[in-house]
Amino acid sequence: MAPPSILPVKAHTFSAQYVDADAIKTHATSSARAIDEIVLALLMMNITSFMCIIAQAVLDEKIRKKAKTSKYNYIISFAAAIDACRIAFSLRSREGPKTLLNELLRSLSPVRPDRSYPRNKRSQGFRHFMYR
Repeated sequence: MAPPSILPVKAHTFSAQYVDADAIKTHATSSARAIDEIVLALLMMNITSFMCIIAQAVLDEKIRKKAKTSKYNYIISFAAAIDACRIAFSLRSREGPKTLLNELLRSLSPVRPDRSYPRNKRSQGFRHFMYR
């Protein structure tokens, strides 16, 4: 079994790779506090994604009630949602969930389905060592 300061991480090229806990940027000084910080970050990520799902449902209902078609469909911007949730759930914030929901509904991103372009997969030519 690995020591508590080393966390196992699955890598694509290696069967198992161990990353030292110092490689993960935390503010904690002990391994128990670092694990708590990681768990809290994952909890905040889950809460943010849940709030995005709720805000997306409210947005879809508003669009359906308007019965007005727009050029694009809209989704909640997850990057803006992370910032809004971090501010709303901080200890200094006095905002409620209604204010957070309104903030999430303000951060919309249009879905543009025809905006994907093929990758340029041209191979690089070979240059021998004596070319220089």
